[in-house]
Order: sequence, then C-alpha cells, then structure tokens
Amino acid sequence: ATVTKWRGALTIPNGSILEHFLDKGVTPLRMDDSTKGMTSGDCVLSIFNFHPKVERKMTFVMNAHFVDFPNGTHPREIFFEHMKDPFHRSILEEIFKCADDQEIHWPLAQAVIQLPDDGTNGWGGKGRVTLIGDAAHAMRPASGLGGAMAFEDSVVLCRLLKDKGSLLETRDGADVLVREFESSRFERVKRIWDNQWEISERAYKKGDNAPGMMTQEFRKWVQNGV
Repeated sequence: ATVTKWRGALTIPNGSILEHFLDKGVTPLRMDDSTKGMTSGDCVLSIFNFHPKVERKMTFVMNAHFVDFPNGTHPREIFFEHMKDPFHRSILEEIFKCADDQEIHWPLAQAVIQLPDDGTNGWGGKGRVTLIGDAAHAMRPASGLGGAMAFEDSVVLCRLLKDKGSLLETRDGADVLVREFESSRFERVKRIWDNQWEISERAYKKGDNAPGMMTQEFRKWVQNGV
C-alpha cells in the first residue's frame, strides 16, 4: 500500500461553507486560489462536483501518504497535523459533518502492483489461470484508467480465446495462450502504469494534476484503445 484514503459522497446543506464550491467546476479546490494548498503534500483533499444534473451533491477523496493507522483513527488527527490554515480546517470539518460516519471511520489502503521490467512472460499467469485489471496490474488512479485496462484485458483475452481456444485442451497449450495474452498486453499496460505513477507523484509534490504529463499524442494513443 502507498496511500490511505477516505472517500464518500456529500449532500451539501443550505448555508454550508461547501456551497461556495458547487459552481466551481469538476475539481473546485484546484480552481480556487484559497484552497490550492489543500491539493498537494503528504495529505491531499479532493472534492468533485458529482454531476451537473444532480444538485447539491459532491464526492470527496482524502489521501494521506501514510499507511498502517491504528483502527478507528479519524482523518482529522492526520490532516490537522498537515493543514494549519483555519479556512482549510473549516472545509475539512464540514466534510466530516456531512459525510457518512462509516466513510470517515473506515479508510481504504490503496495498493499498486509493481510490474516486472521484462514482460516476456507477462505478469505471472500459469496454466489456465491469468489475472486481468487491478488484480494483475493495479495502478495509481490519476486518470481513472485502471478500469479501462480491465476492459481492454477482457477484449484481448476474448479475441485470443476465439481464435486459439483449442490451445486450452492441453496444459502446455494453455500456458502458451496465457503467456501470449499477458505479453501482448504488457507494453501498453506498463506505459500507462508508469504514466499514472508520474502524474500522481507530481500532483503530490507540486499541487497540480500535471496535464502536461499526458501529451496529446499519448492521450490519443490511450483513447484509441485495442
């Protein structure tokens, strides 16, 4: 695990300090000079306007670059150590007030799966067993591409099963098919994995979402899919 995170949904009541951010775009904290300091460092807060057709709904994600907190640790104990600005603290307190208690008291440990340097043998499938998506190559969620990679894995694997499914009749044949699937996916997944890692690290260190880390050419390549 690299990060502990708390996440959930908020219904913004009338008179809430969070009302100020309802019309500030998808990621309002990054758009407001008064709150940019909350979006970088060891503790990062992100809030998102849920959907333009769903009024007064937001979602939040709190990321702490620490793991192994004692059970029952409230995020206030961690975030207030790193966020001293009274305005920032008032935003956090309003989130604590509006969020579901279970979302605040049950953090998630975010983990990534380090891929090997050499993808000749894929990521470790054997016999008739392979893994796809986050089970095989969990990546940092900088651009929401983990789910996309799972869909792509499924598409490529289905194509192979359609064209070469007879290989599953023997163990050696199954090994060949699994290795072909994983190795054929490896280069693309590894490039995207590395890119998402770089974007996330830059965001923590510099307080931006690093749009320049994904060039137009790279973005088009990603979006073209498989």
